[in-house]
Amino acid sequence: MKTLNSILIILCLSLLAACATDDECEVDADCNDGDTCSEDRCRLGRCSALLIPGCCHDDADCGPSFGPRCEKASERCVACIEDADCLEGTCDEASFRCITPKAGAACTSDAECDSGWCLQEASTGYPHGFCGKACQSPEDCESLACVEVAGGEKSCLPVCFSDAECRPAYMCLGVGADRGACFPHCTKAPDCPVVGTCNPWLGLCTGSVPGAENGAPCENDADCKGYCATESSSGAPGGLCFSICSPSRVACPGEDEACSWLISPFLGAINICQPVFVPADGCRPEYATMVAIEYLVGVDPQAIGVCQPACRAGDCANADCNLYSGLCGDPVAGAEHGAACVTNEECKGICLTFWPDGYCTGPCHLADPQCEGGAYCLNLGIQTSCTSSCQSDPDCREDYFCEPNVHTCLPPE
Repeated sequence: MKTLNSILIILCLSLLAACATDDECEVDADCNDGDTCSEDRCRLGRCSALLIPGCCHDDADCGPSFGPRCEKASERCVACIEDADCLEGTCDEASFRCITPKAGAACTSDAECDSGWCLQEASTGYPHGFCGKACQSPEDCESLACVEVAGGEKSCLPVCFSDAECRPAYMCLGVGADRGACFPHCTKAPDCPVVGTCNPWLGLCTGSVPGAENGAPCENDADCKGYCATESSSGAPGGLCFSICSPSRVACPGEDEACSWLISPFLGAINICQPVFVPADGCRPEYATMVAIEYLVGVDPQAIGVCQPACRAGDCANADCNLYSGLCGDPVAGAEHGAACVTNEECKGICLTFWPDGYCTGPCHLADPQCEGGAYCLNLGIQTSCTSSCQSDPDCREDYFCEPNVHTCLPPE
């Protein structure tokens, strides 16, 4: 008898048939979980018989691995049954997948992305997950950016012109001359519903990480809570820890930090979080206070002091110091201090664009000025800059005058 029963069960399983049990019933609820009531008898359901992964009878049988909803006609877990199941996009009736309009949409599993690739929050730190689209170069993307993401793979990022075009907990970071791409930028725990913690130094949904705070020296990213501008890649002497920030989504992680655009060109035209200069604390030996512009939505731009690269001879580990710009390994090319300018590239040092018609200058240290070309180290309050020397007004550019006490060319008051 046992042998016959075994054969019947095996035959039932192999044919995916509904096998009768001894229980009488009137409705499915009278049967064990997964069994159905047919002809007044409980019949063994397919999922119960085969124990198939992803097979289900209701949503409680499903989870992140196979999708959160149970599609009862096929008895399988799926990503969605209706549009309301999708964080973004719509539910495809044929595949039961959330079809999203572009790479970068929120997701919790691969099935929710039309690319079939979800950078899940728990494994990558991308807030609310991120539908990836594989690429090797920008030409592979409809969007502008092809960047390295988790695991060394590359994905397309959505094009943007402002933060308003990015999802919450993402920001628009410039990657081209006139446009940007949406990058992760969580600032608080609610931005990370799966992980529950945000690392604001990185803008990723991860726990707290060891490392130095913004403004500290570094050799690689592992030295910092955020990112490291290494000396070799940026010209910042000794390297510099920093965080990327957005003026419209400001939440700098450290105390007394500002989200600002720096005058020194060592990090390009991006906004970063750095400590505001405190005269009593001073700057690192190879840095000096320079103007930075703090842009906040709804507030006029503010000039603040921030410690920026100001190398001197011997401050650079593996390159020569450009005394004009204060950067290590920076080629010396362009106009001398005091010349008119529009961009930094036109100067041997840095262009002060807020002075009339621009003014080529560079950082300096009041205690040990090393201004090239006989320039004068001028204390501007929140900046110490090399300015062109003079004896009288004719020695200066048109519309500039020679300040008699310090013999340097200054703009009209």
